Amino acid sequence: KNSFAVKSSSVYLSQKDNALDRLGRLYVLQNQLQKAIATWEQRELLLQKADNKFELVVLYHDIGRAYLTLKDYKKANEYAHMSYSMVVDSVWKMNVMVLLAEIHLACKEIDSAKRVLENCYSIAKQEKDKAAEKAVQDLLDRLRSHR
Repeated sequence: KNSFAVKSSSVYLSQKDNALDRLGRLYVLQNQLQKAIATWEQRELLLQKADNKFELVVLYHDIGRAYLTLKDYKKANEYAHMSYSMVVDSVWKMNVMVLLAEIHLACKEIDSAKRVLENCYSIAKQEKDKAAEKAVQDLLDRLRSHR
């Protein structure tokens, strides 16, 4: 009986997590970013309780991107850095670095954006990720042409 209660509780939490994730994404599609953020903050508590670092990396990235869109650069930066501090795989490391570069650009911190993108480019080369390499190189070229 006890293991059933634990299993059903874990299934419930997983379903709730999934529902909050989807609801947040639906709000983003409707351009209701404050509602998306509030929804994802509820999800954050579940993920912290479950110690799900990978999902927290993605969640913090998404919240950071929402704040960037809302032009709240301080909050965007906070969430991007929380995401970056937990990242374990190179693909998400590059995703978060691009977000950080975009935040720097929005704040007119061109040199910082360039530095982050150059580091990101090095990781893409190391990982032999040609698509990421090209995307980051294109961003760097656009940056250099704005000088």
